[in-house]
Amino acid sequence: MKALVKKSTKQYDIELTDLQIPSLKDDEVLIKVTASSICGSDLHMYLGHEGYRWINYPVVLGHEVVGVVEAAGSGVEPDIVGKRVVINPYIPCNACDNCLKGEENICQAGPRTLTAPPLSLQFGFRRNGGMAEYMVVPRDNALPLGNKISDEVAAILESVAVGVHAVNKIGDVKNKNIVIFGPGPIGLGIAVICKGLGSGKTLVAGLPDDEERLQIVKKIKAIPVRVDPADFSALAGHLQDRPADVVFDCSGHPSVPEKAIYLVKKGGKVILVGISTGRFSLPMDCMVRGEIGLKGTYGTSKKSFLQAIEYAGLPQFPFEHIVTDRFRLAEAVAAFDLASNKKRGKILLYP
Repeated sequence: MKALVKKSTKQYDIELTDLQIPSLKDDEVLIKVTASSICGSDLHMYLGHEGYRWINYPVVLGHEVVGVVEAAGSGVEPDIVGKRVVINPYIPCNACDNCLKGEENICQAGPRTLTAPPLSLQFGFRRNGGMAEYMVVPRDNALPLGNKISDEVAAILESVAVGVHAVNKIGDVKNKNIVIFGPGPIGLGIAVICKGLGSGKTLVAGLPDDEERLQIVKKIKAIPVRVDPADFSALAGHLQDRPADVVFDCSGHPSVPEKAIYLVKKGGKVILVGISTGRFSLPMDCMVRGEIGLKGTYGTSKKSFLQAIEYAGLPQFPFEHIVTDRFRLAEAVAAFDLASNKKRGKILLYP
């Protein structure tokens, strides 16, 4: 089978390779991949970023995957063969208290470190992923999809699930004013989710280079706001009548959390979604006197993934607008190079 392999930590070191179709264990299923999408972490690996040295190289890339079950192990119900599925990239340890609570995205197995993802994050990182013609996963990681959701939307559902998981941190968003920093795929997904759940004024802030992505914001009925890196007053102008109830930082830029504090209401929340190795300072007096909550959110859980599948089947969640480009697997270098400019939405790869 054809598979896109990241061979080492070196920059751009990917290759379309012929591999054997994997054999099945009793509890596994063989997926014939329909489509996969490029995630920001795939891009970091492609660019050889320092924070991705923990990967088990060489590895087949791809953890955002849709496909059809072609074969099942002896311990799997046979009627799953022929079903459309999406792949949950996390395998819980089923021993730590987080995994036992359904929070496998923050599994505590292995060394206690916050500088690398938990050991539960497997496919496309520590095990071969789905930028290939076939992949093998445990049955529990193949989530049934039904027929209402297109392959294009299904291929980005893991990314959507990250947004669902973030929104779940704040509970009900109905009629709440929302600010989202960063109009990349995660930020766009959160905007779709909030609007679909009945949020009030929903602002998505982007820099001058984000113009193409801000056009997508219009399609999903949120409000695009162009900000200068040194001046976020354009956002404040939209919030004169009522501050933001919640701010999502999907940019990961160290300058954003402090700015978010000044946009959110007393008792409001700031949710950190984007990741960087940067450090930031916060006005403690404002946070304490305003009882402002600051919370990180990472990846997704199976529960949030199942919610994402549910939302994607409903018309008020038009996730299809997030997809902007499509390539064959043989054109992966061109696809990754396009993704590198960070001006597009989701980019899909077809085997």
